[in-house]
Order: sequence, then C-alpha cells, then structure tokens
Amino acid sequence: MWIFLVVVILVIGFIVMFSRGAGKTKKRYKSLGGLHLWGLEHQQGLPLAKDVLVTFMVCPDKVVMDAKKSSFEVPNERIISYDVKQKAQHLIFNYYDRNNVQKSITFESKMWDLNLLAQQATKALNRPEDVPVISENGSITL
Repeated sequence: MWIFLVVVILVIGFIVMFSRGAGKTKKRYKSLGGLHLWGLEHQQGLPLAKDVLVTFMVCPDKVVMDAKKSSFEVPNERIISYDVKQKAQHLIFNYYDRNNVQKSITFESKMWDLNLLAQQATKALNRPEDVPVISENGSITL
C-alpha cells in the first residue's frame, strides 16, 4: 500500500514538473513571435551533449535553440540552409557565425517529418528573392 502511494506521488510530481516546463517554453515562444516550434535531439554543432533535447523555435527574425539552461540564436540573415539527410533522419542547420565562418548544427528526430520541417523553416525566412531548391537527396538549399 505504501509503495503504491509513493509511486502515485512521484508520478504526480513528474507531471507537475513537466507541465511547468512546457508552459515556460510556450510563453517564451509566444513572446518571440514564434512561427514554428519543434523538439529535436542535438547530435553535433552546439556545446551540448549528444541526444540532448533542444527546443527549436523559428521566429520572424531569427532561429532560437533552447536546451537546459542554454540558449542559442541565429539571425535570419546568417542562415544559409536547412538540409535533410534521409537515411539518418538528420536535419542539418547551416549558418554563418559572427566571424562569417560557415557552421552546421545537426539534429535528429524520429517524431517529425524533417522534409516538412525544413520547408516550413525555409519559407519562414521570408526571402522573396530566394527560391528553395530541393535536390535528389532531399536537401533544401536557398
């Protein structure tokens, strides 16, 4: 009986903890004027461990990536492309850093259609002069 009661209390505690975190994410997303919001697993490119869950927010003027207590932002003018590697189910986010050096961040997702995600994120850049090109391997380049 006591074990059951402890398990129920722990489950309720986890539910409350996760719902508070989700509320903070939604509030931040709205305050940034977010257009798209996805949870992706970091693979490489950020100073984070592999498989850390990153909240990837596409905003009108930038991309924001939040993980744990870290936040990373890339303004739209520094975004190069979103590429998808089909076999590995990887989204590769290509951009120029502050020193104009090309960099990439790789994410994985088994939950999202990464081609659709890449198309939506590319469209959100709102660059009328750029026409997205989808290559045979599924990468989308501006």
